[in-house]
Amino acid sequence: MSKFALTNGDYANLITVANHAIEERLPLADSLYADVVVSVDLDENLIEKSGVETDMNDIGFDVFIIAGQSNAVGRGKPIDNILDTSSNRVFQMPSQGPDKDMVIAAIDPLVHNGKIHPGTVGFGLTFAKLYADTIPNNRQVLLVPVANGGTGFVDNQWNPGNPSFNLAVQQSNLALTYPNSKLMGILWLQGETDYKQINQYQSRLDAGLTALRNQIKEATNTPIILGMITDSSPAYTSINNIIVDTPNRLLNCAIVTNEGLSANSVNDAIHYNAVSQRILGGRYFSKYLQLTKGLCPR
Repeated sequence: MSKFALTNGDYANLITVANHAIEERLPLADSLYADVVVSVDLDENLIEKSGVETDMNDIGFDVFIIAGQSNAVGRGKPIDNILDTSSNRVFQMPSQGPDKDMVIAAIDPLVHNGKIHPGTVGFGLTFAKLYADTIPNNRQVLLVPVANGGTGFVDNQWNPGNPSFNLAVQQSNLALTYPNSKLMGILWLQGETDYKQINQYQSRLDAGLTALRNQIKEATNTPIILGMITDSSPAYTSINNIIVDTPNRLLNCAIVTNEGLSANSVNDAIHYNAVSQRILGGRYFSKYLQLTKGLCPR
């Protein structure tokens, strides 16, 4: 898979990828994703298949930010060599390592900030592959993975000006320097660390998300989809109550439920397993469609 440097002025590589993508399309309801599609009850009336006319004057990235802590990074096990394959239309901009700030293939595990756990799955790639099937062939998906395990507001990581917050802003704005790149949404999954100060979580969450919108280019009213964490403790249930109420406090937000999802094991009840992460990806996609088409109640 090709890599691009942000200094690549001629943009020829992306054009090549776009042309290649036109020839190799994957249907949304591919049998490999039947479990995901069924699990979220995707409304086919909402889905605009990507067989629309290609506009080669509008080649670029639809950018999605994935932020939060370990469940946003993805600790789901086990990885599947078929279900979790990459797509020639989905890319990532790593937050660390030798490929930091480059555009490379989006492969699980995505290169978020912090420790990488080989053989694990997150929701981001499933979301992106489903989304890619609804956009014109000249558009590609660029994920900006900036989550970091074990981070929250209480430990001064996601408040405005904190390290994880600043990295999210920096990486997102960098991704948007590509010609014709458009910020499409923020996918948020976080809260486990903040059980230590639940009474301050709501105000900190609202301030953090609002500041992300203010400091990332084009993000003033960008859609934010928030996922629920596991209900593996009473404290996490309290955190989830705050998360679920977010659309009543902030505009253009929607919630992804944790109903029916499972953790890796009894000993790892915090982290969603691989099946649940894929289902989460489908639910994020479904909620995104509903929100952007004005069908999510506030």
